[in-house]
Amino acid sequence: MMHMSGLSSIEYFTGLLLADCTIYMIPAAIMSFGLLAFPQIMDASWILTFFISYMLYGAALMNLVYISTYMFTEPDSNYKSISIIFTLGLIVMPISLSIWIAH
Repeated sequence: MMHMSGLSSIEYFTGLLLADCTIYMIPAAIMSFGLLAFPQIMDASWILTFFISYMLYGAALMNLVYISTYMFTEPDSNYKSISIIFTLGLIVMPISLSIWIAH
């Protein structure tokens, strides 16, 4: 698509990142506004911090996916690698580290 549209890689991936952040902002805003209704879960003074953390986490995930598209030439190997990275690095490792630190 990048070559068909005549854009350079910086223009193409910057546009994708801005679009992905805009799309990602919708559920972040809904969750942040939803937390206002439940003061037992989070104090209202921390909602902005939650929103910023949510957006930064999403931006980091998006960049990880973009880097993996450069690392692999075949889409099938890219899907397999990113699912392993997400599963091990973003689910198993934090849980394991928290159990190890708490023990």
